[in-house]
Amino acid sequence: MQTNDILIRAKAIILQIRHNISATDTLAFFTMVTALPLLIALLQLFLLIYIIPAEIPPNYIILSLESPTLTAMFMSSYFHNITDPDHLFSNYFNTIFMMAVIWLIWFVVMPLKGFDRPKHFLMINIGAFLLILPFFVSIVSLYFCRIFEKTYTLGFSGIVYALFGLFIYLILMMFYETAIDSGLDTVYMVHLLLLSAGLLIIIPVFAILSEIGDSINVFGHLAGFSFGIIFPSITGIKLTKKCRNM
Repeated sequence: MQTNDILIRAKAIILQIRHNISATDTLAFFTMVTALPLLIALLQLFLLIYIIPAEIPPNYIILSLESPTLTAMFMSSYFHNITDPDHLFSNYFNTIFMMAVIWLIWFVVMPLKGFDRPKHFLMINIGAFLLILPFFVSIVSLYFCRIFEKTYTLGFSGIVYALFGLFIYLILMMFYETAIDSGLDTVYMVHLLLLSAGLLIIIPVFAILSEIGDSINVFGHLAGFSFGIIFPSITGIKLTKKCRNM
């Protein structure tokens, strides 16, 4: 009897999920999990086939800390060292995985649990990660990487860490809303929320800092992770305020 109840409950959840997912949500899944990672792969292929043979100066693609260019501040976030394919494939897989997880949370879990979702929130943040974040990562790298006497930096790890930051943000967002609706004592709830935020943010930061000493641009990773939490926070505040004023 208990097994039948579980199956009935699972079937009801599946039906509810299918009902909640629209054609737009399916398109978003295709865009996030297939189209955008494919675009990144095509950019890397474009580098190998056209850019390198054309003998274009490297500092137009790779962010040189001695002679940075505006084009490299953007393009360096989308290319990898061709002599390190493991780094490329690792970041590529992580990008697809994080996109899929974020889509699952935003379009399946949050509607299923009745969480508020500001309109256009996800589209704005993913767009910012792809178009604005590369410049932010480059600025941070230019300032800090000289500490370790690095001469250049490239790779889209910053974008991967921004996606991870957004994942942490969505988890905290759901946890906060659940805690607020639970009716817990206000003082206890404040301490609980601060503890959860501290752990979910500080632990990844220490994990990133543990990579110091390798050839990895840890400051680019920290820049991506911090952007992935701060920018969605600002976006959420702006969109929520706009909805309340309408």
